[in-house]
Amino acid sequence: MRYSSTQDLARDLATAGFDGALYASAQRSGSDCLALFGAAAIATVSLLRADPLYDLATKRLHRCVADATRGAELPII
Repeated sequence: MRYSSTQDLARDLATAGFDGALYASAQRSGSDCLALFGAAAIATVSLLRADPLYDLATKRLHRCVADATRGAELPII
């Protein structure tokens, strides 16, 4: 996968004691992404909304999931 360098960076940040990282989205220009490391960091976040990633009516992935998957160059099978 093409993410090995960013996964290595995340591992290094977590090892250095960081709770997470905020970074620019590669999929959506002008948007940010947040990566949290470990249960303690995740426990500080509250859920605002939960949406299913799969549409039961059409039996397909939601478009936003499919678009992000294609943008990340991952196969959809």
